[in-house]
Amino acid sequence: MRAAKRSDDKKRVSRDAASRKHADSDAPDSSTIKELPDLYTRRSFTTDSPKDPKDSTDPSKRKLTDPDSQKDLENLPDLYKQRVFGTNKEEDREELPDLYQPKERKRNFWHDIIDLLIAAVLAMLLSFGLRFFVIDMYAVPTGSMEPTIAMGDHILAEKVSIHFKPIVKGEIVFFDDPEIVGRILVKRVIAVSGQEVVIKNGLVYIDGVGTFEPYTHDESTYPLILANATVGIEYPYVVPEGYIWVMGDNRGNSLDSRIFGAVPSNAVLGRAVLRIWPLESFGFLD
Repeated sequence: MRAAKRSDDKKRVSRDAASRKHADSDAPDSSTIKELPDLYTRRSFTTDSPKDPKDSTDPSKRKLTDPDSQKDLENLPDLYKQRVFGTNKEEDREELPDLYQPKERKRNFWHDIIDLLIAAVLAMLLSFGLRFFVIDMYAVPTGSMEPTIAMGDHILAEKVSIHFKPIVKGEIVFFDDPEIVGRILVKRVIAVSGQEVVIKNGLVYIDGVGTFEPYTHDESTYPLILANATVGIEYPYVVPEGYIWVMGDNRGNSLDSRIFGAVPSNAVLGRAVLRIWPLESFGFLD
């Protein structure tokens, strides 16, 4: 029995020695410890267990009542005091070891150029998307829509509703010129698919009923025939399915459906909604 007890004691001693050896191997290098203030060296690397459990709490919550703690506090750089003890003095940052100095982020010239290029491309794509799918601005070069729209006015047209809302009589629309490729016209819708148009005695009749057109300011409407044309539009004219009949408000100075006939509805680019220039005429269009 005594031999067994001595064997157990030897094993216990061996385990304790191995534990101390393992702890010593994990200890930080002495040169590193010397760079730290005494207070952090003592608190971080002491191997003695605190007698009072309160001593293991956060240093920022401990009251510095003992002389050693007061002395250690005086030896700390102010930046540590600010972080741990609530003082506010940052000019002592230079006193910190290099290990604690904040690292400055180096800016790369080519990274900045790439960021600018990406931002420019995204802005162009957004602008293109808005103009192609949502809204666009047109400068009106003629007086065919006077007095509603004057020559030189800048009109904002929305392009969303034309894809799900049918075009109706009385709306002002922008559309591709059916005769000149690339040219855009702005006119008022007078009749839509299936309606019959008749122009006689200075008036416009839709399905046999004379129309009230206050936007013409009582200007009479007559059929138009170009000088080099042998025949013009014959009336009554029935607007084909998928087409609209358009005319300018300035009936005496407008080349419109009286010349080239009805316009395909899918040629409409947008509805005119707002005059943005000149500023004194800013407002929604009727």
